[in-house]
Amino acid sequence: MILTYKKHIKLTIIFSLIFLVGCRSDQLSLERTSIALVVGIDKSSEEGDMTIYQTSPVFSREAMDTVSTLKTTAHSLRQARDNLDSQSSGTVVGGKLQVLLLGKELMKEQSIFEELDVFYRDPKNSPNARVAMVDGPVQEIMEFTPKDKPRIAVYLSDLIDTTHLRENAVLTTLQAYHYANFEKGITPAITEVLFKGKEIQVQGTALLDKKGKYVFSIGHFDSSLLQMLKKDVKEPIPISLVVEEPNKVLSVGVTRIKSKIDVSYKGDQLIFDIGYKLKVSITENTSSLDIEKDSSKIQTIISDEIDKKTKELIKKVQKEQIEPFGLGIYVRAYEYKKWKTFEDKWPEEFSKAQVNVKTSVAIIEHGVVQ
Repeated sequence: MILTYKKHIKLTIIFSLIFLVGCRSDQLSLERTSIALVVGIDKSSEEGDMTIYQTSPVFSREAMDTVSTLKTTAHSLRQARDNLDSQSSGTVVGGKLQVLLLGKELMKEQSIFEELDVFYRDPKNSPNARVAMVDGPVQEIMEFTPKDKPRIAVYLSDLIDTTHLRENAVLTTLQAYHYANFEKGITPAITEVLFKGKEIQVQGTALLDKKGKYVFSIGHFDSSLLQMLKKDVKEPIPISLVVEEPNKVLSVGVTRIKSKIDVSYKGDQLIFDIGYKLKVSITENTSSLDIEKDSSKIQTIISDEIDKKTKELIKKVQKEQIEPFGLGIYVRAYEYKKWKTFEDKWPEEFSKAQVNVKTSVAIIEHGVVQ
């Protein structure tokens, strides 16, 4: 009797769940949904407006194209979504967004972070979408449909992820971009891409000010140095140095990194002492240097070059009064009383700081030598 009663209870629960799932009024079939995978925002020819693009997969069996690209002009992204809804055969859904592209010309003129409010306010939107700046018209990338590559959303996200894994550019998600805009000890940096010929290339990293406006760009090598300073690296880091003329190259892979950042004051002078201990493997040598006999010389060449390039990057950043390294977080941790006096103008304070960099290098592998 007890077993029969339990069986009836289980059946009742199962049937109730089936009816609950089957009777949901907010279900959407794929055919009636427009899933935004890539969104592009660019400068408009009309004053105060933006041009917004959206690519979505097409699930209809009768459709010839598998990707739909929509375009509209609007004052805000919320208004743009309403406009795109009127163009699309399905309801626009943003929860699967993979990549957000921002036009360089737009980012030169205005603070783009404020325009992204709808992405953060709607909990259905994905916080893991990659944010990238386009050096050129966003439309060229949004309408790019190569026959020998996957859909643009997959192609772009894989390209950005792979370049970041090689440490040639930062990877910034919507969530990380939001953090960088509200964290007082750092300014944002995002991936920079370019449509060149019939290919999309990751050029490096775009550095932004506290309001999200574009300041200047750095290439692959400087992007690696930036990530080393941020302690955001997954080794190995490829580095190629011209050690002899004409164009004789020594290439290494940094396989292990130990870094230490100390903060101190000498009078009113803020001082950072940054130390790196690197273990590298030789991956290429077209110079006259003997890997075994000139080992000490090679280690000095590599350490001196990293020191030099890091200091040059820091001076560029200080000149523009931005701070993408996050060194302000160390000041807050170790010199909190001082930090409270300038926390709202940290990039300006950092521009006056003294930054010392010292790198030591140890070669642990050099391949097969005869």
